[in-house]
Amino acid sequence: FDMSSAEEKGNGDGEGEYIRVHFRVRCPIRLGQSLAITGSSFSLGFFNASKVVHLYTTPEAYPVWYTNVDSPVLIHRKELLSTDGVRYNYCLLEAGVVKAFERSSLPTMKGISTDAVARVLRTNDKNSADIDITVEDESFLHVQYSGEHNSEMDFSEHIRQLSSPQSKQHVVISSLSKPDLQEAVEANHSKVQSTTRLFIVCYHLPITVSINESDTTSTGEYRPFNIAWGESLISKSEDSVSETVKTTWIGTVSVGKDMTTKEKNWLAERLLLMDCLPVFLEKDVARAAYKGFCKTVMWPVFHNVDQLDHIHAAWNLHTTSSMSSNSSSTGSLNQQSERDPITGTLNNNPSSPDMNVENNNNKVIDWNKMEREYYQAYVAMNREFATVLFSIVGDDDVVWVHDYHLMLLPSFLRTPSDVNPSTKMKIIFFMHIPFPTSQIFRTLPVSTPLLQSMVCADLVGFHAFDHARHFLNATKRLLGIKSYTRTGGMITLLVQDREVVVTMNHVSIEPDKMDQALTHPDTLRMAAEWKAKYADKKIIVGVDICQRLSGGALKMAAFDKLLVDYNLGEKGAVVLIQRCIRQGSREQDEQTTSADMHKMVNEINNKFANNGSGAGGKSIVDYEEVSGLTLNDRVALWLAADVFLLTPIREGLNLMPLEYIYARKNLPAAGVVVVSEFSTCSSLLNGSLKVNPFAALQVADAMEKALSMSVKDMSYRRQRDLLFVSTHPSSQWTRNILSDLDLQVEAPPASSLPRNSSQHNGITGTNGITSSIAKSRSIKKYPDPLLPLDRILDAYNAAERNAGLCKTACRVMIFDYGGTLLNKEKYDIELKKTMSAISGRKPTEKVMEAIRVLSDDPNNIVMVVTGLTKLKMGDTFSEMKNVTLLTSIGLVYRWGKNIQPVESPFAIKPKKLQGSSSFAESVEIHQKVFSDFATKDPPTPAAHTHYKWEFLDNNIDWNAVSEIAMPIITRFTFRTNGTCQTPRIPGIGWSYFGSDPDWGEKQASQLKVELEAALAKFDVKVASLIQGSIEVVPSNLHKGLLVHKLFERVLAKRANRLPGFVMIIGDEESDDFMFEAFYEVVANAGPSSGLASMKAFTVAVSKRASPAHYYINSVQDVETLLHSLANANSTQPAAMDSVIDEVVTNF
Repeated sequence: FDMSSAEEKGNGDGEGEYIRVHFRVRCPIRLGQSLAITGSSFSLGFFNASKVVHLYTTPEAYPVWYTNVDSPVLIHRKELLSTDGVRYNYCLLEAGVVKAFERSSLPTMKGISTDAVARVLRTNDKNSADIDITVEDESFLHVQYSGEHNSEMDFSEHIRQLSSPQSKQHVVISSLSKPDLQEAVEANHSKVQSTTRLFIVCYHLPITVSINESDTTSTGEYRPFNIAWGESLISKSEDSVSETVKTTWIGTVSVGKDMTTKEKNWLAERLLLMDCLPVFLEKDVARAAYKGFCKTVMWPVFHNVDQLDHIHAAWNLHTTSSMSSNSSSTGSLNQQSERDPITGTLNNNPSSPDMNVENNNNKVIDWNKMEREYYQAYVAMNREFATVLFSIVGDDDVVWVHDYHLMLLPSFLRTPSDVNPSTKMKIIFFMHIPFPTSQIFRTLPVSTPLLQSMVCADLVGFHAFDHARHFLNATKRLLGIKSYTRTGGMITLLVQDREVVVTMNHVSIEPDKMDQALTHPDTLRMAAEWKAKYADKKIIVGVDICQRLSGGALKMAAFDKLLVDYNLGEKGAVVLIQRCIRQGSREQDEQTTSADMHKMVNEINNKFANNGSGAGGKSIVDYEEVSGLTLNDRVALWLAADVFLLTPIREGLNLMPLEYIYARKNLPAAGVVVVSEFSTCSSLLNGSLKVNPFAALQVADAMEKALSMSVKDMSYRRQRDLLFVSTHPSSQWTRNILSDLDLQVEAPPASSLPRNSSQHNGITGTNGITSSIAKSRSIKKYPDPLLPLDRILDAYNAAERNAGLCKTACRVMIFDYGGTLLNKEKYDIELKKTMSAISGRKPTEKVMEAIRVLSDDPNNIVMVVTGLTKLKMGDTFSEMKNVTLLTSIGLVYRWGKNIQPVESPFAIKPKKLQGSSSFAESVEIHQKVFSDFATKDPPTPAAHTHYKWEFLDNNIDWNAVSEIAMPIITRFTFRTNGTCQTPRIPGIGWSYFGSDPDWGEKQASQLKVELEAALAKFDVKVASLIQGSIEVVPSNLHKGLLVHKLFERVLAKRANRLPGFVMIIGDEESDDFMFEAFYEVVANAGPSSGLASMKAFTVAVSKRASPAHYYINSVQDVETLLHSLANANSTQPAAMDSVIDEVVTNF
């Protein structure tokens, strides 16, 4: 058999083809030890220590070890023909447990390359249609084992090395000389620079634009604006990623006035020279989207302010002119400017949207009047950004989207269209503000599309785990997407065929810019002025955004408490310098906050005006509202202040406490940071004093402690934070995020959870279970996308053409039911639309018709497997006499007419149980009663005459099981709202699908433990056959059990020859048993089974870690596939053996 004939049979790429591999190795070992093999293929266990393939020997053959002759390793031929081949290692066992593995300077990966496969294949008999190869290893004698090492550590380290994305590079580099290695590194660097581009997308470009007084320079050059990089995390800086990767910034820019076309063109040309691409939005769209939807609707919700609070707690209320007069009398306030908190960019003269403000007792609800218009503008704004990107982004590029203003942008980039033919770019979405709890997030009417867009990204980032935790909970409860932990500790979401990484990356200040500010003359002058102004006082400093969530009122209450309780007000020994920044982005909130702050500041200053604190015009609270503070302004305050005080109620990124620590790095008195526990930076600063801003006494005590702290203690606290503050600039933060994206692309995923874990059963595991999962972590790759339809149809039709005279059962198709043929609702979604995942519903007419056509073909065998009971399935397939139907995953089943002999040798006779009637009779009575009760129009008896139902009871006394289990289940049913006992004959079921997802899983986990303990003496197990339920069923029951029996019948009909076409499709981990059962059948088939002529496709619905070799995205894609197969179904007359079988069966 040579490769040319293989190419004639297929396409020579190994798709749908399998090879049986026998391994032989020479290895002398010590007494009591044995040998095994593991590798990168499913049949080799995916390097899982619990799934190794054991090798055998005999006294005559020792020290040669070999795989079981009757059960070789079945490997997908495509894997052998791939560039990497199949990696494998030998390992040493003691008492059946892996103790050590092959050791060398690098992890041993013996690849079976394309040449090796061709060489072995050419050694076989050319007349044989089977493919069996033998791999012999002679160098294994040089491998040294050490029984002294901890086996668990050895294997875990081995897996870690193999799962490392650098492992492949190590093997290649080890064979290169030093000059070759240098060339390889340079070539790789050149490749990255030439093929990968980074597009940083944000609402405000990190650019500062100011208007020139004159449009022209002294030389007559037209220059209407001055442009410079702003103070921002994402601006261009020294040592930034833009030095190694071509980087382009995309965003809007504001200059404080309406620009002419000439000015826009000039600005765009100059920004392009700075690698910036401006987006010019229509004025009405920008106003309604940014000031309306982003700042008025989204901003409060993302800071955990729900709609009722938003309306009734004056977060968004218009006030009378008296409030405006208060604010207008304060300091140097420019109410017509705002600074973006992330980019640091000033947005001059941001005109407010028409909020339809009405005066009504100073309180008017405004945003909900225009909510629809605001959201439409928000969609239009995101689409405009997408349109700009469509024209410049390629498949190899990375698009990094920043913050909540552009939450819909990832979904637009992922949606293919005429203007967006490419959707394969890598997308990062980073949220710089807090993410709310799922309950608050749902108050947004558009919460679902916003969340769906976020998971369109490849990586979603946050500044704190608190925010990420709320996001993960929202994806679970709104979208039904669970999170998993990958090798290396990365949290991931599996979204259809993509893996989404959720990362938390912390960022600090820019040390270079801080060092420049620390030595700047203006900084030193201002710091000296502050010290001179309050020479006899301790200085507490606070800088906040002028909004209620900044906690300014709480800060004033705590400061008043400090002055009174510690008598500092009487002494005049302390002063609070408070600056509130008026950005202008939330004007009504700012006005309300400003009024509150002025009132409280005036009260405190008046209270202590006669106690020496007010002498010379020096108030005990130095309060001012400003449009912004430059870095020099802030550093001067940090140098002068003894304590930094931050008391927000909700807050995202705030780097000012970190600036304070760094600014005082060389001062003898390090100063103290007092920070709210609700601030993001509180989790970063170990040396700070953390307080609850709502507890005024606690905050006052912390301030007093900070003011009286010794120099030694302050220095100790500074040292705890200074290293982090000094070593995490934005350039490092950017590289960390991109590195996480690289790992998401390159690293293999962690294995799916073991089947015996509670997670597999749809139950959240306990700490013990989690620990066992961590120990059994293995390498497990995702399947490949399913082949194009024409390739599948070719294989489908070829099976009949190549079958010769024996066309019966030349095609076998096995389908899971819920999640494969029928869409099912996810249990993890909190607000479910149905009372069960699939019960009571049927597949679409298109799917049912395709199943009917396929099953009516005499050359086809069709099996449907479901976890639902026979009663719940009802008459779904009652008219399809040739469909083999397995309910309760095979506990109760019927054979299709075309596969059922006159007397089934596999039917298990029911055991006579205690009582007057047999178990079988009780089953029939229960089914009849339930059918009469549940079915309005019961099917006619003729509909059920084509087949008989069989069941597996494994000689289990179900009456005794029920007597023990039912009282336990009843207690949990009363205790857990939304749960109920489910009819399951035979067996016992309990559904928690209608309960709260987290509560239901916790209760199910405990119920499982109690049932397993109570039923330990019976041959049963507690498992999850369908999501949101647990059942007591025979211990050996799984979906692969009847798949084995099906193929026994198929092989009997085909004279032990394998069918020419096999397709098995399933969506859950429980369906993996079907794939494994099929692999075992093929591996154990006889020497003349016709393996070379078989095309088999094991398919998972959605991309997930699975033994399946292919995946398909959704139930809709399954429907399209079945419809195409049905349309292509052969219309040739039935084969003679099929006709004979039909006559004999009828007779």
